[in-house]
Amino acid sequence: MSNTPVKSKFKQLIALIYELYSVNTLVLIAAVFLALVPERPQWVQQLDDSLYAAVATSDQLVLLKNEQAIQKSHVYDQMGLNDIAGSLASIFNGDAFHFNHTRDELTPMAFALVERFVMVLIVLVLIRGLPKVPEERSLKIVFGIACSTMFIEVALLRFANLWMPMGAASQFLIGAYFIMLLQLKHEMNIQDIRKQLHNTSLDYIRDISNTDSSEKTLRLLKQCKPCADTYELAYSFARDQQNKRLHLLAAQAYQIIYDNHRGFKDVAQRLADIKAATKLNNSASHGTLVPLDATKVVERNIILPKLGRYQMIRELGRGAMGVVYLGEDPRIARKVAIKTLPYSQFPQDQLQELRERFCREAKAAGRLSHPNIVTVYDVGEERELAYIAMDYVDGAALDAHCRQDKLLPVVTVYSIVLQVAEALSYAHQNQIIHRDIKPSNLLYNADTNQVKVSDFGIARMSDESKTKTGQVMGSPVYMAPEQLKGAKVSGAADIFSLGATFYQLLTGTTPFKADSLPELTIKIMSKKHKSVRELRSDLPASAVRITNRALNKDPAKRFANAEEMASHLRKALSNDFNARVA
Repeated sequence: MSNTPVKSKFKQLIALIYELYSVNTLVLIAAVFLALVPERPQWVQQLDDSLYAAVATSDQLVLLKNEQAIQKSHVYDQMGLNDIAGSLASIFNGDAFHFNHTRDELTPMAFALVERFVMVLIVLVLIRGLPKVPEERSLKIVFGIACSTMFIEVALLRFANLWMPMGAASQFLIGAYFIMLLQLKHEMNIQDIRKQLHNTSLDYIRDISNTDSSEKTLRLLKQCKPCADTYELAYSFARDQQNKRLHLLAAQAYQIIYDNHRGFKDVAQRLADIKAATKLNNSASHGTLVPLDATKVVERNIILPKLGRYQMIRELGRGAMGVVYLGEDPRIARKVAIKTLPYSQFPQDQLQELRERFCREAKAAGRLSHPNIVTVYDVGEERELAYIAMDYVDGAALDAHCRQDKLLPVVTVYSIVLQVAEALSYAHQNQIIHRDIKPSNLLYNADTNQVKVSDFGIARMSDESKTKTGQVMGSPVYMAPEQLKGAKVSGAADIFSLGATFYQLLTGTTPFKADSLPELTIKIMSKKHKSVRELRSDLPASAVRITNRALNKDPAKRFANAEEMASHLRKALSNDFNARVA
């Protein structure tokens, strides 16, 4: 039992060594050993000894050749021969030749530091430089350095009478190079395999990005090695998501690039713009409804791509149902308003039926041609949203005139509601029910005193959503009792909604108010609204009669149709305001 802790620690040590093991580690250890060991092994010094002996032998041979040349000369001066013989004897006896000195005497102390500095350079060359150089070139470089160090060693000894042993450094360089070369080849093979796998992964991502697997594509991109190819693919994917109005997915793809390469193209700007737009959208989804005002421009720097054949120009407004953009039809250079409807609002099991119904009703709305109805030019869908391209109206939504300090003149309100009633009459005759008449869907041009009803073809989709009760089921404060019950609606529901709108445009408040949707529903279904003249005594009696009848709980007791309501409004304009109505 007592040996157990020791064995455990030994295993931990082995595991640590195994974890830290690499050829680079071995090279560093060998370099430190050679630099710090007091006395190196004999086999390490063998190269230096051989070079030293070679230089000494070479010098002695030169002196012998000089002696033979002198003996063969025709100078027979006896005294001269004796002098030369004495000099040679003195040299061979060690009196004049520098090899008579010990190596330590010929080695300045600074040379030891120089050798260690050379060892450091060699380690840097091997660890940092070698992996970046092709094999053939690296071999030449290594042997060139080794030969240069030995040449310097010999030259210093031969011509400067200085001894700087560099054999250990040269042997270390060559030995470590071949060891590291084997490891590098192995690592290069692994890198080739990884590169092939990486390229295969990118090809696979490109393939699935053309399907409906956006989430899977994003997950795989996050797993890819950060590199230029990955950034390009992620950037392309993000742009594609922007085309589909899927800003969350686009932001996540841009974030992958931004986390690794902040300066890549315009990723930083795109990411900032999407986050700003998403923040605004969230505030609309969790708070008070933001009207889809066709002229109240929300300035954005978002680079808006194409949706279908339409080039987006700027964002016009936001609401609970989606976003409205100003776009352009490049075929005829016509400006259009494009309203998007994300499918994410609807249950998946109902999505196919809703798509078919949306297209069917939007096409039906496209057949409507009336001066007081926004013309629908086109309907289409991407994989995650539907969109409607319609006439771009130069005017403001009437919700801007629903506050008591912003009310329009009463005669103007009568004229506006009359035009809406005429538009509804035309639509009802063509079996189209709006289902969401409210001030924000009425676009008014003050210069021409003309109003246009928008959102035909989208309101039916609003009723089908079960995910945001109270926000996307039309607009509850304007909805008829039967519509709140979920019963089948008719044109009478639009008349009720128009009556509620008329009431608000006259008084600055809705006929029914409550703190919660259940309470509001109860009031609309069972409580009587206040008379408009209780809130504003200067209103004519016709305002009371028209609003009371339009807001009747029983559809049968309302105006028989929108044309009858329009008729009462014409009569009121003529009698109460002496206005001429065409």
